[in-house]
Amino acid sequence: MKPVRCVKVLLLNAEDDKDELRRRLLGACEALDISVSDVSGNVLTLDARRLTLVARNAEGKITKTDLGRKLLGLCSDNGIGLLVFDPLVEGQTGLDENSAEMTELIFALRDVARLLSIPVLIIHHSRKSGTDGDQDSSRGSSAITNACRTVLTLTPMARDDAASLLGKERIDDHWRFIRVSGAKSNYAARGLSKWLEIKSVAIGNGTPMDGDGTHTGDEVPMLVPADFGRAIDPQDWPRRQEFLRRLAAGRGQGKHFAISGPGNVYALLENDFGLTRKQSEPLIEALKAQGAIEEREYTKPDRHRAKGLFVAAHNKAEGSHEFQF
Repeated sequence: MKPVRCVKVLLLNAEDDKDELRRRLLGACEALDISVSDVSGNVLTLDARRLTLVARNAEGKITKTDLGRKLLGLCSDNGIGLLVFDPLVEGQTGLDENSAEMTELIFALRDVARLLSIPVLIIHHSRKSGTDGDQDSSRGSSAITNACRTVLTLTPMARDDAASLLGKERIDDHWRFIRVSGAKSNYAARGLSKWLEIKSVAIGNGTPMDGDGTHTGDEVPMLVPADFGRAIDPQDWPRRQEFLRRLAAGRGQGKHFAISGPGNVYALLENDFGLTRKQSEPLIEALKAQGAIEEREYTKPDRHRAKGLFVAAHNKAEGSHEFQF
């Protein structure tokens, strides 16, 4: 979605102090080529030791804290257009993270979203065994994600993906890449997955150096869109058979993936396999040239004719053996 206006952001971060938040903001401006003056005064935070919004009182009841009661007014009085809370667990005291009572914390934040008609972004930890694109990968009770309208997962790149996306010579760099995937989206499509790369960005917050006009300063890690910039070899692609199974299964209701239009195969490759369009196009052409897949007309359930991609009955590149799914 293309941004249409600038809004003020209230960032409630319980893990980093103001100096670290400033460093990250400078890094984001540098990475995104944004002038610091454009965001100055639009990113606000609270100088608070604790950010507890709800707590269990002496009688055992869960109630809003003083900050929880004041949060709506703080956002309204300062014209906040986006509230970010990081991490969720720091917003409560005395609640069981594995219990549905955690929804009381979600409701405290959701009240702000509904009453002010602004988005609220919550950062929450995942389980160590979390799965890409699975909302139940979040730590604690499933009631947490059930109470959210949209859920995204962030998962590190697996070595199998690194082999095809980065190449064998860079496979050990897989830790630098994070995949953002849609896990849940009420009233809308889940959206496509995106790969991000961790890069160090010099923020120039030091003093001028002699002669060359540059600045000493810190480097901060930033997540930027990944550009793998290499072709995929369909023969060595570790997820080849998985992709062919998905292609053979089709889109459901008797519809097949196509080269263009709704339900195109490039959306599948980007959403579920993390490939860019630049990588997907030559991959599809190579699979067609090998005889692994073919494009042909078929009759849809509504009896209209359409072109779709099919897994070939015999694969010329592999000795004319039938695919086993």
